[in-house]
Amino acid sequence: AGAHAGLAHVLEGFQNLSAARSEALMSVKLKPSSDAYVLLARLDLAENDPAAAELNVNHALQLEPGNAAAAALKHDIAAALAKSPPR
Repeated sequence: AGAHAGLAHVLEGFQNLSAARSEALMSVKLKPSSDAYVLLARLDLAENDPAAAELNVNHALQLEPGNAAAAALKHDIAAALAKSPPR
């Protein structure tokens, strides 16, 4: 699971969002982690899907309530949700 999460971060850095999402999802499937859920939330935001980002960041915070990256991302997601029209 850790290898998939690490590869997902590398792929995100190369802007290969689809492959990054696949690796992050595999990581979550094998062993859910706040790190993988935060990455999924960032990918959701990059793909202009703040509702999905909110779900993933909430999963991260359930696993690790003190996760600073998830808490910071939650503010970005709230701002994106405020700007986006309802679906």
